[in-house]
Amino acid sequence: MIDDDERLIDVYSMALRVNNYKVDHISSGKYSIKHITKLKPDLIILDAMMPGASGVEVLEAIRNTPSTKNIKVIMFTALSDEKMKEKILALGVSDYIVKSQLTISQVVENVSRVLAEVK
Repeated sequence: MIDDDERLIDVYSMALRVNNYKVDHISSGKYSIKHITKLKPDLIILDAMMPGASGVEVLEAIRNTPSTKNIKVIMFTALSDEKMKEKILALGVSDYIVKSQLTISQVVENVSRVLAEVK
C-alpha cells in the first residue's frame, strides 16, 4: 500500500493480513518507485492524493520503469473525479476504488480478484 494516511493503512493492512496477504506500506509517493523496485510486489494499492508525489505521478513512474511496468495497481482515492479516473484508467490500473463507496471487505474482495489475475 502506498498511502499517507497511517490510520487507513492500519485498517486495510489488518483486513488483508487476516485474509493471508502479506502487506508492506509506503507512506509517501516521493520515494515509492525505489521501494517498489526493491519489494517487487504482486499488487500495489495506491492512493491518488499524497504530498510529495501524487498517485498519478507514482503510477506514471511505475508504468515507465521496465522492472515495475507490469505490476497490478489498484488506485485508491477519496475523490470521484471523472477526468482523473479517465487518466488513471488510461495508465492501466486493474481497479479504481473510491474509498467511501466500498466497505473494507469489498476492497479485500477486489484485491483477491486482481491477484487471481496475476496467477
